[in-house]
Amino acid sequence: MKNFHLLILIQLLVALLVNFHPIFTTLHALITAGFGIYFSLTDKNTHRSLIVIFYIIGSELLWRGFKASIFWEFGKYSVIVILLILMNRFGLSKLRRKSGFLIVLLLLPSFVSLEEFNRQDIAHSISGPFCMGLAMVIFSNNIISISQLRTYCFAALMPIISLFALTFYSTIQFGAYDMEAAYIYEATTVGIGPNQVSNILGLGILLCFLLSILDKRYGDFYRIIGLLLFFQTILTFSRGGLWSALIAIIFAIVFTMKASPRKSKFLLGLVTFSGLLYFYIIPKIDDLSEGTLSERYLDTDLSRREFLIASELNAFRENPIFGLGPGESRKYRIQISGSKKHSHTEYSRLMSEHGLFGISIILILFFTTVKTFSSNLGLSKGISISFAIWSLLFMFHSATRLAAPCVIFALSLSRFNFNKKELIN
Repeated sequence: MKNFHLLILIQLLVALLVNFHPIFTTLHALITAGFGIYFSLTDKNTHRSLIVIFYIIGSELLWRGFKASIFWEFGKYSVIVILLILMNRFGLSKLRRKSGFLIVLLLLPSFVSLEEFNRQDIAHSISGPFCMGLAMVIFSNNIISISQLRTYCFAALMPIISLFALTFYSTIQFGAYDMEAAYIYEATTVGIGPNQVSNILGLGILLCFLLSILDKRYGDFYRIIGLLLFFQTILTFSRGGLWSALIAIIFAIVFTMKASPRKSKFLLGLVTFSGLLYFYIIPKIDDLSEGTLSERYLDTDLSRREFLIASELNAFRENPIFGLGPGESRKYRIQISGSKKHSHTEYSRLMSEHGLFGISIILILFFTTVKTFSSNLGLSKGISISFAIWSLLFMFHSATRLAAPCVIFALSLSRFNFNKKELIN
């Protein structure tokens, strides 16, 4: 990869600038989106536009957390605009696989249930699945090589490295590694909500693992960064991001190991590393956290998400055909219990707000995942299923609050054309 070390240094500079003043965060967001739109309007293919899309999904939490002067859904909307331009330029007639459009269409019938049109609530509710539907159309019609996938993963990882640098510095500066530091002071997440920081750092762990396979030239770098991201994700004390990454990696390991000519070496390294983590490193971190680490990660409580899910399932039973309408599940909760919390589970939200049409969207996601699993072989199967699993798990505990699960799920549907000669040794 050209200018590898320079790109890392630039990304660390970005971390310094966005931490210095919000104007730099705003410029970073606007320039990034501007490049994406420019490439989508002028390039002869989608490659550079897709690179920017992956950079956006890694940057979105930086923009929100460091107070960029942009609207809240700017990341998703930027991705949507780029995707729409690409569709318009390259023509719908050339897009053979169009199941993503069905997801977009299934979002529309529930509008009949709305008593009033609140743009902000509606945008918050449907921008995620809308973005996913469009991304599914683009990616399912794309043939992606190993070198392209490597570039896309690296593009998403770069801003995650910026986020890691900032959270790591904040953690060291605060000097505490327990639940109070993470959740009350948000010291280990540099003032951003632990849930979303955990999700994005967890995505970074998955990307580092896959890049260590796809680009062995920088394999040690990716393994070190992945390990650092793993520790920082633990210190967010938000379980969802860590478990999503680890489960996705397990799926990747199962299928990529089958395709690896060095299975025994790979397995030995994995067992050694896992044993070191379990018996030495994690107990040391637990001691630093005064036992709150094990207390948190061994806790099976859903952090009151079960109440949110129950309220949304109840809303579905009351409105099974069209649902409450987009953006209405939170209002429903306020009416029945006074809780102002937003949805955490995309599946129950789809059911409550879109009724049977929401269930149809869930079924599409399920069947496309099964099809993805059955249509790939070897390395491509391991990579595609890990992307799908990560996205589906993200949506279980964090809905589609970020663009990342929407784009990563769509990426899993790509037609991977892997030439092993492209693997860099």
